[in-house]
Amino acid sequence: MLDVIALLLVMGASAGFILCDQLLTLKYKIPREDGQRLYLRSVTYGVPCLIAAILLKVLLFAIPSMIGIEPLIVVTPDLVPIYTALSAPVLAYLFTLVFNYALSEEKRIDIFRQAMLKDDFDAVLWKSMDTYQPILISLENRKVYVGLVADGLEPGSQGNSYLTILPLLSGFRTTEKMNIEISAVYNPVIDLLEEADNNSDSLARAESLAAYYMAFPRSKIISLHLFNDHLYANVTKQNSPAAQRVKNYNKPA
Repeated sequence: MLDVIALLLVMGASAGFILCDQLLTLKYKIPREDGQRLYLRSVTYGVPCLIAAILLKVLLFAIPSMIGIEPLIVVTPDLVPIYTALSAPVLAYLFTLVFNYALSEEKRIDIFRQAMLKDDFDAVLWKSMDTYQPILISLENRKVYVGLVADGLEPGSQGNSYLTILPLLSGFRTTEKMNIEISAVYNPVIDLLEEADNNSDSLARAESLAAYYMAFPRSKIISLHLFNDHLYANVTKQNSPAAQRVKNYNKPA
């Protein structure tokens, strides 16, 4: 009896973890929580899965026996609890597939947006993607990069340790005043972006742009913010031609 209860608890927690990890309304929230809370949530969300598994057992075994017909699945009585326990994760997985598929594109975007806005770092990345504005990244070695967010947008993901950008400008912070000095402009990248409305092959352009992607460990990023050419000019007291080019490009591919 204790073995059956233990099996039901383990399978129930497994079903709850599937919901927490895959259900779009939950998957962006749970990874940000500590381990103990994750265990608790897995058990909590696993309870409905166990109830559904028990109802399924009644449907497949108990009801047919009560009305005198052959059960839909014929197994020995000692295997019924095992089938019940094992069906909980399966039901959780099937429910996740159906639920995620039924969500509209607008709802998916809204869920993603809300998850991004709950973290300061991710909120800046979302703003950059949403408005097509470049971001400025300051690294711990004083290097700075201005670019467009290309990858690294998975709110709360433990494996989301890198941020990938499409670089437009790069430079460094001065030793004394830590002012930003732009030393390089990625003209080929900006040229490709400016060709976005010229009926060029979008797939070929995307592949060309991907050759310039740069990935940075998030742990090495000191700060990041949206790149504002007006603010840059006012703070540095200079009108950088490179910054002007970034301002004037049409839109990303």
